[in-house]
Amino acid sequence: MKQTIPKYNTSKLNNIKLKPKDKEILNKFLKLCSGSCGEKKIKNIHRTLMQVYDISGVSFDKWNLETLRDFLSVLNKSNYSNSTKNDTKKHLKRFLKENYDDWNTRFKSFKDPSMKQKDEVNHQKLNPTTMIKPEEFELLIKGADTFRWRAYLSLSWESAGRPEEILKLKWSDVNLDKEEVKLHSSKTGNVRVVQIKDCVIHLKQYKQEYPYPDVKINDFVFPSPRDRNKPLTLASVHSFLTRLGKQKLNRPIFPYLFRHTRLSFLMKKLSPKSYEMFSDHSIETANKHYAHLSTDDLREEMFEKVFKIEELTEKEKGEIEKLKKEVEKMQQREKLTIKSIVELGNALNEISRKKKKFFIGEDIQLKEK
Repeated sequence: MKQTIPKYNTSKLNNIKLKPKDKEILNKFLKLCSGSCGEKKIKNIHRTLMQVYDISGVSFDKWNLETLRDFLSVLNKSNYSNSTKNDTKKHLKRFLKENYDDWNTRFKSFKDPSMKQKDEVNHQKLNPTTMIKPEEFELLIKGADTFRWRAYLSLSWESAGRPEEILKLKWSDVNLDKEEVKLHSSKTGNVRVVQIKDCVIHLKQYKQEYPYPDVKINDFVFPSPRDRNKPLTLASVHSFLTRLGKQKLNRPIFPYLFRHTRLSFLMKKLSPKSYEMFSDHSIETANKHYAHLSTDDLREEMFEKVFKIEELTEKEKGEIEKLKKEVEKMQQREKLTIKSIVELGNALNEISRKKKKFFIGEDIQLKEK
């Protein structure tokens, strides 16, 4: 077991040699995952397990609780981001459960404290104060110096698409007449259609000024300035947004901030099911990573749903008084009706009593005769 995690680049990963048995186990697991994961996620799982193999130095079919704890100790002490640590644990846990029928006892149900997931949110970069406000977004749009960047900003804001989804978007995925775009996620393998509105005008203007002649439906919406057949790189977007944010908002911004801002807003507007369809993740993920609520948000919701007390208008007060009088009249009529029923009952009882007395008297007279 290595004591530290090396820096893995493509070359180093390619130099990791698996034994035939381990290669067979890994390929079988990747085939299983391909049924529910996108291409990008499969590559990520493969890369993760190759690193696990190299760090642990243990064959895939020789793991035990001690091996797991030793590996997790190295992982948790590493400089990996919390997100990478969590992904590694999730992939490893699924891998071990698939390959060991006795995983529940062998690894003690993965209840070891070192398996605990870490908070993935960078609260310095993602918190209620860093979310892009509507007026700040307008400043960014005005500060964008080309139709391309205005289209990118407005589409990222309105669709809440992941940066990689926006960048690999093609014109065939954009329906400006229906005001919707089709987003393809390599993270989840899903394809979803989301509605757009305000960004349509920016996309139309940009399409007229497209950097290459004769726009084709299979062209990337945001192509590389050097190669029509390649999308704009995420590094180029990141560089532009950092510069624009400092100029207009006095702080750097980054691609994922648009998605976080938009989804944090939509969480309060959409039903859970609609939100999941729009965002391409579960409501549990939303609550964990995208619910950037401020104190003002909490105050607004409390007063709207808990402390909602409204003073009656003069018209409403008049209607209530009118209803009260109607109720009093009904109660009075009800009292009269009850009184009449009681009086009638008493009269009937009296008649019955007199009749009974009469028949008894007749009976006595007959007996005397």
